[in-house]
Amino acid sequence: RIRWPPVPCSSTELVPEMLKHGFNSLTILHHDLEEYVTYKYLEGATVYNVTDPHVNRSAALGPIIKNFTDALHALRLTVLFQPYEVSCPPRMCDQFKLYAGSPDLDRVLQARYREFFEATGADGIIVTVSDSWSPRAGYQFHKVWSNAEELAQVATSFHTAVVTRCAKKMIFRLWEWRGQSDWEVLVKGTPDDLAFSVKVTAGDYLLDQPIHPLLQNTSKAPGQRPIMVLVDVFRQYNGWGKTICYVQQWKDRLKQAWTLGVRMLNVWGAWSPGCTWPDSGSQLVNGTAGQFKSWQGLYN
Repeated sequence: RIRWPPVPCSSTELVPEMLKHGFNSLTILHHDLEEYVTYKYLEGATVYNVTDPHVNRSAALGPIIKNFTDALHALRLTVLFQPYEVSCPPRMCDQFKLYAGSPDLDRVLQARYREFFEATGADGIIVTVSDSWSPRAGYQFHKVWSNAEELAQVATSFHTAVVTRCAKKMIFRLWEWRGQSDWEVLVKGTPDDLAFSVKVTAGDYLLDQPIHPLLQNTSKAPGQRPIMVLVDVFRQYNGWGKTICYVQQWKDRLKQAWTLGVRMLNVWGAWSPGCTWPDSGSQLVNGTAGQFKSWQGLYN
């Protein structure tokens, strides 16, 4: 069992507890990555003016999170971020057309992730591009696909930006499950080394949800692509993350997934208060940030 301390501790103090239990990576839930990006690599475009408060805010946040990832790397942990895409600052939409197959989408993603990885030192991302709940993405949310073929195009664009151009890890979340036929479209339409993640349940983490179709005992999916299974142990439906609660019926599902060839497990902590920064950039610089957090960053 993990000993939960009686007083608040920093993440770096809690990480050794993770190591005792065999975890080899830590995923930081981040609703968007705009916090660390000014689009300095997006040639020919001005997304943020030099006087925009976002510029100073980004300059302050980058070193803070980089120090954290450096500390985790010193403990030999892989550090991933989990963003919700595609989100844009206000001026982005006036200059670029972001949709599946768009050259603009490729250009923006490649500039965004190059700067993000430089600023944070992260090893990769577990990305949700199919979330239909727009506030979670922050800034201005864009749903850039409408069918499996377009989703495959978008996944390939992210793979190019993250894996090919930045040599980082990427796992693509399948949050909105669309069926076996769509899975075959994704397999055929994306790079062979693209990994996917699914929840242990077919829908959300409700107790009456059956096992996810890609994890059923007849599924061939884990043999076609690397699969990560997501498990929620801070039960948003049972008190919003007040205590650890492991649903026993999921144990057999995880064993079945292992038998099928699944080798990645992502155990969720309390995501409701997510890893987001306070709204005010100046408070971050002078250390007086209050308790209020926003899911949508500076431009909410």
